Amino acid sequence: MFGSEPGPPRPKPPYQGAETFRNQTLRLIVHTSAGGTTVRINISNTFGEQPLHIGGAQLARRTDGANIDAASDRTLTFRRQPSTIVPAHSLVVSDAVDLDVPAVGDLAISLFLPETTAATTSHLLALQTNYVSAETGDSTAAMRFPVAKTIDSWPFLTGVEVAASSQGAAMGALGSSLTDGDGSSRDANRGWPDVLAERLQKESGGNKERGVLNEGLIGNRLLSDFDSPRQAGRPSPLGPVFAQLGPALGQSGIARFERDVLRQAGVKYLSSGSASMTSFSRARLYPQLKV
Repeated sequence: MFGSEPGPPRPKPPYQGAETFRNQTLRLIVHTSAGGTTVRINISNTFGEQPLHIGGAQLARRTDGANIDAASDRTLTFRRQPSTIVPAHSLVVSDAVDLDVPAVGDLAISLFLPETTAATTSHLLALQTNYVSAETGDSTAAMRFPVAKTIDSWPFLTGVEVAASSQGAAMGALGSSLTDGDGSSRDANRGWPDVLAERLQKESGGNKERGVLNEGLIGNRLLSDFDSPRQAGRPSPLGPVFAQLGPALGQSGIARFERDVLRQAGVKYLSSGSASMTSFSRARLYPQLKV
């Protein structure tokens, strides 16, 4: 197996709070970088303090919006069970299912959350419209998804992995704002890791087993965690910004390197860093910065 998308987890920023779901289904759209015929997903509760109950999960090829190709719909299981509980600070991997996964195509992953659930683990800068049902129960298998609202993050979903031969390979792209896609248009898949994935597919001679894992986190730094004492009491403008955003900056590149790169299936290459990995880059999310 080797990874495709989505991005690494981070806590919700304190000023924003964690969005809460209850008896609702999330339909999360993932743009793949590589293709294959067998697929599984990773669900993370890395920053959760309570167990995460997944009442059901489905995976399918997306047609448009929140809708799916019914013929491609697959029920996901966890150790052959249709539901799972992810302990606090833990990760679970689904059982693999057979599905023709397109390279640089869209998949829809649906997760049913039967209990009151705070999205304490999420990837904030998805740059992808994702969908939430009303509090009406399990809609994971709905071909036409009953959209109650949209979100632009990936709660809990941290990986989609496809089977590969010994010739398959993925590149881990570890970075901050530029890698995460800041400044790119929503739903356009035009961040540089997306563009690189398209180029690899075009130049691979039909070999779909070439992937790019976007492990960027906006505002991330190489050496300092979000709670690093090195950031406390910094002068304006950075000090107040660090204090406000806190966990949203994520763990440092060094701290998350093993989890987000070395433990990712099939990673054989690494692209690391940008100027903002050692400082704090100005971004659309933080217009108050003058850098």
